[in-house]
Amino acid sequence: MENIKILGAIYATTNHRVNTDTDMLFIIALSYFSSVFPTHTHAPAPAPTQHVPSGLSAVLDLSKHKRISPDTYHVGRRQHPHKKDAFVDGYAFLNLHRRASSAHKIHRDKHHHFKRNLTTHEHISSHTQHRELYASLPTCTGPIAEGAAWHLARGYQLHTLNRNGMTKQFVVDAVQRANDAWSCGMSTFDRFVLGPLLGVVDESSGTVINTNEPDGVNEIGFASIQGHEGTVAVTIVWGVLDGPLQDRVIVEFDMIFDGEHYQWGDGAVDRSKMDLQAICTHETGHRLGLDDIYDAQCSDVTMFGTSAEGEIDKRTLTQKDVGGLSFLYGLLSLW
Repeated sequence: MENIKILGAIYATTNHRVNTDTDMLFIIALSYFSSVFPTHTHAPAPAPTQHVPSGLSAVLDLSKHKRISPDTYHVGRRQHPHKKDAFVDGYAFLNLHRRASSAHKIHRDKHHHFKRNLTTHEHISSHTQHRELYASLPTCTGPIAEGAAWHLARGYQLHTLNRNGMTKQFVVDAVQRANDAWSCGMSTFDRFVLGPLLGVVDESSGTVINTNEPDGVNEIGFASIQGHEGTVAVTIVWGVLDGPLQDRVIVEFDMIFDGEHYQWGDGAVDRSKMDLQAICTHETGHRLGLDDIYDAQCSDVTMFGTSAEGEIDKRTLTQKDVGGLSFLYGLLSLW
């Protein structure tokens, strides 16, 4: 494309007027190639310059992104954080408060955006156990997008700055216990994709979480979440979530808890607080590639899509949650 532009520029400087049919054909051809091969592709968007309120590590304004379902936003297409000539899409998955009006508008068929096709694995579900697991997937567990999973384990940075007086150690321990729950659930799959804690970013660093584009760093912390009332937490998953199944992959995530509109802590001790460990366990399911569930008969699963103060049941996984992991990393996985 650059050669076409340069050629056009040279031609323009040497031929100031259209004098012949040949000139006109050249211009038409140049116009055609410019339309077929556009000069502007999905270039990485610059990180936004935003004022981050004190006691928080990020600002996410969902109103600036495209809403594709009641609890999901498309953040955009950006350059792949690890491959120069590839691109990934970012999707923000919302954890809604149980009282949020939008939480009551969500149906089980919200996966249409990714053209989820659960029939792909019917041919390998002849064994009774496989068949039972497969049968449970459409209602009480399921992937964000079939085949979209981590292929490599990548660690994360944890921002402990918060407004609720939680100590650095409390935040680290709550997040680690959430990771441990899923690690135990995946222990039989013989695939290690949950990367370790790489470092703790405290209030003295001034570092903020980049929620606008993948930057090669998985980050967790507290933020101001704007533009969608009733949002308790958001996990942004970057990767290839549609297209050919063999090309789908998750490459990065950012996980934020709304520290501006909600109080956080130990929900078992103070029932007025959002339980950090329980909600982080839920968000870690998104990090791994699992979707929210809204079927009322599945309200006991960790991936149920709403949360409330004092709720601690989601600290532990159900067998249905583990079954969803099997779809991505175990018996029913594509890789």
